[in-house]
Formats: sequence, C-alpha cells, structure tokens
Amino acid sequence: MEGAKEIRGFAEDRGCAAFPLGTGRGGGVVVFAAEPDSLCKLREDLQDTYRKISFKIKADCVPTVVEGW
Repeated sequence: MEGAKEIRGFAEDRGCAAFPLGTGRGGGVVVFAAEPDSLCKLREDLQDTYRKISFKIKADCVPTVVEGW
C-alpha cells in the first residue's frame, strides 16, 4: 500500500487523481487527469520506479481499452 500512497502523492502534486486497485499486495493504481499533459508528466516522473500496465475496463458490456500503469 505504500506504493499506492506514494503514487497518490505524486499524482495530487501534478493535478491528477489516483485510485488504488486490489488489496495492497502488488495491485495497480489507476490515475486520471483532466489535462493530458499532467498525466504525461506524472508518467515521466514515475517511469524509473513503476511500470505501465495495460488493461481493459468494461462498462455496460462495452469494453474500452485504457492505458494503465
């Protein structure tokens, strides 16, 4: 869970919102931002420590591909 807290702090500092997934044992964190540049900056700042994970979010039975960490 420490990693999720760290990412949340970095995200908030850059105008993004972070939502941890899972129970804190290696789960992912979804990060949203109203401004794409904020999200890109956050990704650059975290790329040496965290890795990007691609995943799908399914809503109303219509799959949508979302870039994740």
